[in-house]
Amino acid sequence: MTKAKEWTAEVTIEAASNRGFVDEDAERLMDELIDSGPVISLGTDRLTMGFQVGAEGPVTAATRAVARASRACVGAGVGDISSRIVRIEIMTPEELAREVDRPELVGVAEIATMLGVSKQRVSELSREAWFPPPLKELAAGPVWTHDSIQRFVKTWPRKPGRPKKSRPARV
Repeated sequence: MTKAKEWTAEVTIEAASNRGFVDEDAERLMDELIDSGPVISLGTDRLTMGFQVGAEGPVTAATRAVARASRACVGAGVGDISSRIVRIEIMTPEELAREVDRPELVGVAEIATMLGVSKQRVSELSREAWFPPPLKELAAGPVWTHDSIQRFVKTWPRKPGRPKKSRPARV
């Protein structure tokens, strides 16, 4: 018989069609899951519950996580979630630590969206000394950490529009 170990479970559910999620739902779920080290992520139409579950393997952990989430939702007044589960993720604590330590990466297209400029303009900006250096140069192009670009956005002295060209004096 395999020894039980702790798994990190994440169960995401959709809101019932006539009702979204509110802060009070998250608070009541935290109370229901308090003995399992809960983390609740709340969106308007989705809610993710993260908590610990003991099991011998990942399949058993998933089964126990669904049962625990279902009991918690009924107890918190969120209702039956059996047909509203959209995602289940089971990880070992070591895998969770790797996930947390992995930085979010962005490329030229993502930076263009963040800055509200074209990809060509991002390429031009990236050649400036004051632009953050890329984390890595890949064959597909450079990549940066999301955090380094967020810091840049906060300090970027953007001047909207094209620079004015000086016109030659008429004679």
